Amino acid sequence: MLSSFNFNCTLIRYVVSAIVTLCTLNGCGFYLRGSHNAAYPLAFKRLFIASSELSSLLQERLSLRHDLDIVAHPEQAEAVLRIDKAIFDRQTLAVGRSGQVSEYQLIYRVHFSLLYQGQAVNLSNNEITVVREYSFDTNKILGKEEEASLLQKEMQQDAAQQIIYRLSALKKEQLLSSLPTQP
Repeated sequence: MLSSFNFNCTLIRYVVSAIVTLCTLNGCGFYLRGSHNAAYPLAFKRLFIASSELSSLLQERLSLRHDLDIVAHPEQAEAVLRIDKAIFDRQTLAVGRSGQVSEYQLIYRVHFSLLYQGQAVNLSNNEITVVREYSFDTNKILGKEEEASLLQKEMQQDAAQQIIYRLSALKKEQLLSSLPTQP
């Protein structure tokens, strides 16, 4: 009898701690990947992504959304996302005593635009800048080049996610206001 009481108390403790953990995670804004669609609905249902180096990343991320269809032709889409310019830049941050570079800063700038029903949408901020720093050692040149390559891929993923956040922030009224008024 006493052992079944201890078992029930232990079970209750586990259930209560699981509920508290789930409530804490939900309260801090945690979402499982792909489950945040309801929290950030898009103002359009069909999107065409113009070909660019980011298009595959954007398609991969946006395909997780249940409220959006990625279409193959711009004529089928409500909105068209264009990546106008994507530029990687590298700047020197620090130079060692011997005059060799010891630290770099990678900068990735992406300019994008959105067309809604064939009309350009006036976006207040259509540039995304992602910055990363990394140290450079001439004795480990192959490893540091690989690190720079990985950082560039990570920067592209961050830029793609930021574009999605900006698209999610658009309201239907903003899109409709970009259309010409009919007399």
